[in-house]
Parts: sequence; C-alpha cells; structure tokens
Amino acid sequence: MSGLVGLLDDMRGRMRRQVDRVAGVAYREGMLYVAGLARGDMGAAFEVVFLENVMLQAATDEWQQAVAEKTASLLARKGWSDVRVVYAMDESDVETIETSLPMTTSADETERMAHFEVARQLHSEPASFFSALMQASDGGQAVSVLEKERAEALARAFDAAGIALWGMAAPEASFHLLCEGRALSWDGCRLPIADGLLESDGAFHGWDESFSYALYGAILMVKALPVKGRVFPLQRVELSGWAYERTALVVAAIWLVVLVGLSAADAYGWYASRREEEQAAAEFALLYGDTQRMEDERAENAWMDAQEQALRQLTEERSPAAAVLVHLGTQNADGVCLDAITLQQGKPVELKGRAVTFDALSTYVQGFERDRAFFPDGPLLRDSTRPDCDEAGTVVFSMELRWGNEQGDADGGT
Repeated sequence: MSGLVGLLDDMRGRMRRQVDRVAGVAYREGMLYVAGLARGDMGAAFEVVFLENVMLQAATDEWQQAVAEKTASLLARKGWSDVRVVYAMDESDVETIETSLPMTTSADETERMAHFEVARQLHSEPASFFSALMQASDGGQAVSVLEKERAEALARAFDAAGIALWGMAAPEASFHLLCEGRALSWDGCRLPIADGLLESDGAFHGWDESFSYALYGAILMVKALPVKGRVFPLQRVELSGWAYERTALVVAAIWLVVLVGLSAADAYGWYASRREEEQAAAEFALLYGDTQRMEDERAENAWMDAQEQALRQLTEERSPAAAVLVHLGTQNADGVCLDAITLQQGKPVELKGRAVTFDALSTYVQGFERDRAFFPDGPLLRDSTRPDCDEAGTVVFSMELRWGNEQGDADGGT
C-alpha cells in the first residue's frame, strides 16, 4: 500500500510546477553581489545555497550590460543559467511619495487607488511606472515609484545575456540581515543557510552585510520572509501551479493504457461481444463528452454568478465614495486641478477646481462626456470664470456629475 501511495505522490509532484530556485543580484561601489536561494529537500522552505561577490568596474553608460553579462557568467558557473533573477537597485533609484487613502477598501483596491493618485500628482500616465505601497513611519501610506523605461532597459540587458529578469527591488537603508550561526535573521524572522556553506563548527563565518541588498528582492518575491517591501515584479509572480503539459501527457498515457487494455480484452471475446463492447465504448465516449459539456456549463454559470455577486457587493456593500474617487482618478487633464470634491447622499458629485486655460477645462469636461458608462448624464458645468483678482489668470470652475449609484450610501462631503 505504501508503494502505491509513494507512486501517487511522485506522480502528483511531477504534474505540478513550482519555483524552486531564484537568484538575487546587487551592484554597489564597484562590487557585484549574487546570492542563490533554493528550496530544501521535499519542497521545504527556501534557504541560502551560495553567495558570490566579484569586483566589477563598468562605465556609467555600460553598467547594465556589464552587470547582466557578469551575472550570467557567475550563474552559469553554478549551473543556474535557467533561474529567475531579482535585481536590487539603490534606494535613490526610486521616488517615494507620501499619500493618505481611505482604509475601507481591500488591499488590492487601495494599491490601485494609490497608483492613480501618484499618477495624478506626477502628471504621468499610470502605465508609465511601477508602484509599491507601504506604510509610512507616521502611520500614513508611502508609494514608491519606479519608471518602466528604466526597468525595461535593464530587463533587455539581462535578456541579451540569456537571463530572465523576474523583478526589481529597492531595499530600504535600514534592511540588514544579521548572521546568527546557521541562519540569517531580520526583525525576528530567520532565513536558513544551506549545510554546504557552513564551517566545521556548524556556523557560517563568511558573511558580508552587502549581501543583504542582493537577497532583499529575492526573499520578497518568493516570500522566504514574511515582510512587505519595495519590490516591482516585471513578470507574473506564481510560485506554484499545475504543469499542464505534463498533466496532459500523463492523462493521455493513462487513456492509452486503458484503450490498449480494452482492445486486448476484445481480442479474446466473440466477434459479437467485441462489437457490443465497441458500441458501448462509443456510447460511453459520447456520454462522457455530454457530461463534460454539462460540467463546463455549470462551471461557466457558477463563474457568471460569482461575477454578478462581486458586482453587487461593489455596489451594495462597499463604499460608493471610494469607487467614485477611484474613477475620478482616471479622469486627468493637463493644466487642471481639483480643489474640492463633495459627495452627499442622493445628490450629484460636486467638483470645484482651477484650470490654466478654458481649453484645458474643455478637455477635462470632454473626458466626462465620453465616460457615459459611469456618469450616464454627463457633466454639468455650473460656473467657469476668470477672477480679475487672480494675477495668474486661472479659470475657476464648478461642475456636477450624476453617477450610476447616486441613490446608494455615500460617505459625506470631502
């Protein structure tokens, strides 16, 4: 019985795919640091399996290519050419903006609101940068911003060197792993060190704190330590899942064995019996196809019901004010800023703001004209004047917006 269980466990393991190895890279003060993380035996937690550092003097305009090529060389020497890499930048390579957002929404929705809020403050397109939301020291939120152009330039250099850049990270200056015997620790969390790196006394003595920066992004991407930091994935993060190609091959092999067995059994029967069995097999295949189609339809109906339930929750249970604020974040126009947003129960949304010119105001209003899905009645521009006392010549305006869930619960004026 144990042999059968072991066989089934082995088959199940072969049909699943998971990230077992990842490398962290950092380049600081003329030194390149590369650290390798790998799962222990039987899919255990990640542990540090190697630490390498070499001197690397690269020209300012060629450092990305030099870092990528040297990293590829070090990983190839370790037999790790096919692993994913997370590169750790300097803290100064990212811009951090403090903001304050309502905490009544989910974590994903809060991060999305923060991303659009930063885009508004920077007057940038939301798709032009990555963002990471963290708690600020004063209890608010801080959003770290990484330009996509910079990240993609480094990704191209690693791709040219034959290495897959999985993501980028920006370690905080306070992040320093401490070596304690046979593990690295930080803030009460421990990261094991592989036996191959330990000395005869069972401890690791070759620790350089600069490796903390190389390990930072890697341990966050694979969740080797339960901490939240500034990490910017460039590819989808999925630590484990089904290996669909292998699963399909296993299923096909099982069906092949079944069919061969049925054919062999048919050979020993009478001709009439074989005909009946073939007919039964054909009917079974049709019945199986019908059953599969019915299951697919039930799954599709269940998925649609879940979608409708999610929409109902968004409109009935969640704060509509947060939904309006998220949606207003998508309507930006150069030269227009809002001074006040008023939300009252049963009344339209009132916006007050300033525009540098009437053309800028017209562009802003036209954005709401096109957004009839969320604001079906379009905008109502109540007032737009250029006060004589304003030396800058800005246009002061006020407008109303009627939206789809206007009669639902609102949070009040803002």
